[in-house]
Amino acid sequence: MNSFQGSPDYQFALEQGLQATDRRNAGQRGSGNALAALTQYASGLASQNYNTFADRGQRERGMGQQFQLGQESNRNQATGLANQYSLGQEQNRLTGANNANQFSLGQEQNRNTFQNNQNQFSLGQESNRNQYSLGQEQNRNTSQNNQNQFSLGMTRAQNDFSLGQDQNSSNAQNNFNNYDLGLRRNATDNAQNQNQFNLGVGQNQIGMFNAQTTRGNSQRDSFLGNQNNALNWFRNR
Repeated sequence: MNSFQGSPDYQFALEQGLQATDRRNAGQRGSGNALAALTQYASGLASQNYNTFADRGQRERGMGQQFQLGQESNRNQATGLANQYSLGQEQNRLTGANNANQFSLGQEQNRNTFQNNQNQFSLGQESNRNQYSLGQEQNRNTSQNNQNQFSLGMTRAQNDFSLGQDQNSSNAQNNFNNYDLGLRRNATDNAQNQNQFNLGVGQNQIGMFNAQTTRGNSQRDSFLGNQNNALNWFRNR
């Protein structure tokens, strides 16, 4: 009640109303009617404004409760946000630490990869040098082998040429000997053929003589036979 009567709006309304009532009752100021009017105004104002004050107080208490509830919700939200922020900070720290670890691991892997690449490069260079030296040695061996094969081929060609010349000379001599032998054989064959011809001619002459002799003997024998036959015929007669 004291808070109601001490509220600024009630005091202002009471003061303004009392002054207005006092002015209306200026001619009766200090009388019982004037005091009764002032008391009635004050009682009516109190009765009228108290309900309004009570409603307003209830609304203010409700608003206070809503405000406290809002404050509690805000505190809860702030606590949640703070927790979320702390969690985010922790996650950020963990992510940062993880990123730092990944970065360190990546750097280590990069160093290892770079070192491995350098080792592979050095190994490749050494292998290339060895392959080059081996290729040079093989080329020298191949060149020497080619030279040896060429020299051997030249020697074989010279030997084959000399052998061919010897064989040609031998063949020419054999051909000449065979030609001379053929000439001699032809001369011998011609002589034998001439002798055979001469012998044949002689044998033919002998045959002709023998044939003529045989024919003469046959004629003789035929004549004698005819004579004998005639003699015998004559005798038998």
